Amino acid sequence: MDRKLLGHLLIFGVLVLCTFSAWRGAKKAEHEAEQKAQEELVEDGYLTGIAAERDQTADSMLSVGAPFMITVVYGGVLVVLYLLPMVVDRMSQELIGSTEQVEQDALSLAKEALADEDYPEAIRLYRETWLADPSNRSPILEIVKIQREHLKSPILAVATIEEALESDAWESDDRAFFLFRMVDLYEDDLNDKKEVVELLKKALSDFPNTRHAANAKHRLTQMGEI
Repeated sequence: MDRKLLGHLLIFGVLVLCTFSAWRGAKKAEHEAEQKAQEELVEDGYLTGIAAERDQTADSMLSVGAPFMITVVYGGVLVVLYLLPMVVDRMSQELIGSTEQVEQDALSLAKEALADEDYPEAIRLYRETWLADPSNRSPILEIVKIQREHLKSPILAVATIEEALESDAWESDDRAFFLFRMVDLYEDDLNDKKEVVELLKKALSDFPNTRHAANAKHRLTQMGEI
């Protein structure tokens, strides 16, 4: 345990003991004042006893109130400084651990489904992995690979990439990566030169003064479009 925290806990323990001791002393004094008041049966004396009992009760409340308030305030500070951060950290670790477990389980099952040639199930599980971690592009690439190589449907692969690009979770390099994967699909699988040119021009405008723009310009030059 942190030595600083241990020191605070010792101080808090002393405050609790002091408060308890003050409370016991106040209860004892109150009890004695009550007994004294009951012994004064003469009217004036009885009234005087009641007044003395009230004064003693007020003094007892003051003697207990001060250490009680100090203890409560000190305990509240400890809760804010130490207990709440520990609880938040524990919840964060459990949440992250749970997410990682779901992702790992889904990946393992997806690979098993792929080995069994159950492609729809593999796609579903890879999509589940992606939803658990939207900034991870690997599941999307696996889905595209299945659709392209196993299902022989580059159109579906393009649709998957387009869906991925609608997410705001990607950095600039990831978005460029997906855009060029679409270029490859349209060029190699769909033989759609017009769409290839449009996508390369989009890369020029979306990623100016970057290596992605330079790559797009080079390919457009090779195609005779610049």
